[in-house]
Order: sequence, then C-alpha cells, then structure tokens
Amino acid sequence: MPVCVGVDVESGHDELSTRRRKVHVHDAVRHALGLARLTAISSVTGTGVDAVIACAGVDPDAAVDHAGRLMIAEVGRVRGVRGVTIGAGPAVGRIVDAVSGLADAEHVAAVVAAMPHAEGRVHRAADTRLRGLVALLADDPRTRAFAAVELRRVLDGPEPEGNLELLRAFLETSGNKTELARRLHVSRPTLYARLAGLQERLGVDLDDGESRTSLHAALLFRDAAAATASP
Repeated sequence: MPVCVGVDVESGHDELSTRRRKVHVHDAVRHALGLARLTAISSVTGTGVDAVIACAGVDPDAAVDHAGRLMIAEVGRVRGVRGVTIGAGPAVGRIVDAVSGLADAEHVAAVVAAMPHAEGRVHRAADTRLRGLVALLADDPRTRAFAAVELRRVLDGPEPEGNLELLRAFLETSGNKTELARRLHVSRPTLYARLAGLQERLGVDLDDGESRTSLHAALLFRDAAAATASP
C-alpha cells in the first residue's frame, strides 16, 4: 500500500541539521514499521517519507492504520517535528501500481496537514472531502476568480481581516449565534450588529444555505491559494 508521512518541522535550521533531521525521521518511520512487523520500500522526500508497505497475508487497511499510529508516535519524538500527517493510497496487488499511488497518498497527506483538528491517524482520499477538491483546484485561475468575486465586498471594505474572521467563524459554527458569541467573546447584541453589517456588505442572505456554501468554498479556495503562494 502506498503511504506518505508528511512532517511539519520547525524552521530556522541550517542545511546540515535539516539533513540530519530527515535521516532521523526516516529512521523513526522504519522503526515504527518494524514494531508493526511490516516491511516496506521507503525514501525521504522534501516534506517527509514515502513508503510502499507490503501487506501480504494481512488486512492492508488495518495493518497500515496500526503502523500509522506507531509512525505518528515515533516521528513525533524527533527533535524539531511539530506535526505528523499520514496519507494512504488504495491497496493494490503490484508494486508498480503502489508506486503510482504515492502521488495520491502525498495529496491526501498535504490536504490533511491543512485541515483543522486533524486526528492522529492514517487518512485516505475519502477523508479529505471538499478540502481535497479545493487542493486539486487551488491553482486554477477560475477558482481564484470565484473566490475573489465572492469575497470582494469584504476585502475591499473597512476592516477586511476582522470581517473575514467573523465570516469564517460564522460558517465554522454553522450560524449558531450562541456558539459564535462565545467563540468571539462578544455579547449577543454586539454580535447581531456585526452580522447585520457583514450581511449588508456582502449583499447576500447569511441564512441561505447556498450563500453559505458559496462563501465557505470561496474561503477555502482563498486559503489554498495563500498556502500555495507561501514559500
């Protein structure tokens, strides 16, 4: 089965330290696979480790899930590692097909790394859902244009960051005003006034399901574009 171990590391280290850490991460992955009694072909990448794990005679999904938890624990102990995400491609019978599936595993790991509150487990394409689609389309100029149009009135108005934060929190709480007021540490009257101003600026009904979906997609596309542009 193709697996990608994505690693988030602290910045600011010199080239020698970076190389040593990659070796330590790779060693940790190999150690975890040994603990899981699995064999694999693995290699270091720019963001972590790619591996093709042999799962003959065992349930491949269960075996990789178990190995994944061990890899997260072992790699997480490497100095300078802040987070570990693991993406897996589909189980296949031939090594050449598994190698081809590494791109899918890398995509899943990258998407999961950008997801809030991602659990410490192996993720697959079905887990990425809308964010997976957004990641695939992030570089498409049409999606960037869509996000720009949807959010233009907020971005071009006063306090764009504050209004974007309010919109994001509103969408993430599914419009639950009690939870939103608690999250933003404001009173209900203050919240209602801010939401009324945001809705007027956007020119849409924030209680409308399609409007919420469009705005949520626009925020995700904007986030993906910003992540792509980051060094």
